[in-house]
Amino acid sequence: GRGFFLEELTKVGVPCVGVDSHAGSVQTALGVDVDVIQDDIFHFFETERGHQIAKQCDGVYCAFVIEHLKPEEVFELFRRIKKHCHPTVRARFITHNPEDIDALGTCFFGDLTHQRLYVPSVLGEMAKSQGFARTSFKTFLGVPLGKKDTLRRIRDWFIWGKHKWKPNFHLDCYS
Repeated sequence: GRGFFLEELTKVGVPCVGVDSHAGSVQTALGVDVDVIQDDIFHFFETERGHQIAKQCDGVYCAFVIEHLKPEEVFELFRRIKKHCHPTVRARFITHNPEDIDALGTCFFGDLTHQRLYVPSVLGEMAKSQGFARTSFKTFLGVPLGKKDTLRRIRDWFIWGKHKWKPNFHLDCYS
């Protein structure tokens, strides 16, 4: 990404490195003075520097990447994290919630690089199949609501039930 999360980690003294293949995002991140590498994540895990960084890494944060990957690539990402990172690695993956009506609209289909949406429970089982001991997930909105939106959310509950106002989910994977 553009380094926002890395910047916050750095502020509180957490050592971190970002990996992104998008040149524009990497340039933005370098502008906020964080450690970021421009590389494909799969290639990164195969480089000597990637091996050195990964073996010390006990946490992985991957936001809005999974939906850009085909299923076989998701399996491979989980496998490489388990293989190359610290044995106690914990990983968090944030992506779009396919049970939310808004995620099915422009949120997903508005980006031509998106490959597919993943159901949280299926994504969790994919992670377990690659060595993670347990997983958990939670759906969320991602932005604070004002009074007007809170009232709309209550109204929409009667129309859409659980299928609106939770367009994202995070999957936590534990070793």
